[in-house]
Amino acid sequence: MSDGVGKRVRKNTGLMLGAKGIGAVMAAFGIFFAVQGLSVEEFGLLVFMHAYILFFTEVATFDSWLVMVRHAAGGLTGDEAERNDPARFGRVARFCSSLDLLSASVGFIVAIMLAYVLSGFIPILQDATPFLFFYCLLIFLNQKSASLGVLRLFDRFDLVAMNSLTIPFTRMAGCGIAWALGAPFWVYMAVWFAGSAISYLTLPVLAYFELKRRELWAAATDGRLTLKAPEPKVWRFVMYTNIDTAIAAGAAQLPLLLAGAVGGAGFAAIFRIAQEVAIVLAKGAVMIDRVVYPEFTNLIAKGEGARVPGYVLRTGGAMFAVGAVIGAIVWFGGPYVLNWALGPEYVKAAGLAVLLILGASLTAAAGPLFPAFYAAGKPKKAIFARLSGLSVMVIGFFALYHTVGQIGPGFAVMSGALVSLLVAVYIARLHDWSASKSAQGHTDLSVSRTSAGDTSAEADKTGGPGQPGSSSGRSSE
Repeated sequence: MSDGVGKRVRKNTGLMLGAKGIGAVMAAFGIFFAVQGLSVEEFGLLVFMHAYILFFTEVATFDSWLVMVRHAAGGLTGDEAERNDPARFGRVARFCSSLDLLSASVGFIVAIMLAYVLSGFIPILQDATPFLFFYCLLIFLNQKSASLGVLRLFDRFDLVAMNSLTIPFTRMAGCGIAWALGAPFWVYMAVWFAGSAISYLTLPVLAYFELKRRELWAAATDGRLTLKAPEPKVWRFVMYTNIDTAIAAGAAQLPLLLAGAVGGAGFAAIFRIAQEVAIVLAKGAVMIDRVVYPEFTNLIAKGEGARVPGYVLRTGGAMFAVGAVIGAIVWFGGPYVLNWALGPEYVKAAGLAVLLILGASLTAAAGPLFPAFYAAGKPKKAIFARLSGLSVMVIGFFALYHTVGQIGPGFAVMSGALVSLLVAVYIARLHDWSASKSAQGHTDLSVSRTSAGDTSAEADKTGGPGQPGSSSGRSSE
């Protein structure tokens, strides 16, 4: 493996975090304009609706981009992936596009049905229902995962970073105009809807041009959409990743939904402001996952899995350090800034923000472990770690809100993140990274990069989760 891995990880990580930093500034202005133009209850209703559609989008969505990166070219990325096997690439691309269509359709239907059923029991959901049925269309439009997989597979993080600015820019510009014109609530809702819709619809266009440039569009469209697995045991891997995605969505979106459910629109607004302060770290952790996963698959595909823990440790440590600095700044200056920028109604969000930043820092520190588990073909380990933290967070949310008050959910989120980190670290310490094989790479690719006397990569062919299921070395997932 060339020493360029670390350089690429740093470059792509810097690119994505830079875009997220710019996006965070835009998002802050968008939030500022929305808060100025809406009452606390209206703003709380808006952010609750958005969290609702994100929750169902992420719970229902199969992370088909993981399948693209992992299976389309045997774990290889960049130009090597382009030259690997166009026919297999096409099969995987059509399968992933079919997954996107299926998950978007199911998520849309389930979200609509639950909104109708639960609106009589949850007051904030009842208030949102007249607008929520329209807003749920975003769930159906979110068929972008396969396109993201194409761009990440071919190292086009520049395009991914550019697209990530679409939503915050649209909200900043649209909400600024709405505030200047004194527009009603539905205009702000339309702006948020438009920003997400444009972002979702742009990614397939970017993927199309990338495939045309690499002369792979014909291979990708040489057949019908199909849910037939393009490689052995792919459906098993898809189901595991979907479970993990659902848990991750719970950790990301469920706190705001719970805040609205237990405290109403007013508390949802305060909680969302606190989240906004910490959200750049949370999104940064997600970007880290997506940047390092292709590199980890490449390392493992070429028999160099022993290098993975070092990258995990350095990347996670850097993310935690950044979070600690941001948390200290908010602790000392947050109340004054919130009072000046948003008004006294939102000052109480400062304490929540510090706790959410600490939680986001812990999540970011654990972030590189999860793509490492996936790259090693061990998704159940990621699932268990995430589920442990989510369970602690949900239980703590209700218990601490009713015993400590509005600051309680912040402690619940931080505790859940800490538990997830500790469980992930413990599991990672037990895993033999030097024995990890590519989930999809062929045996000769992996073994040829290891010493003649090293048989650890071929040791276990039992076909268990994450282990080689056949002599070909194909994934059992």
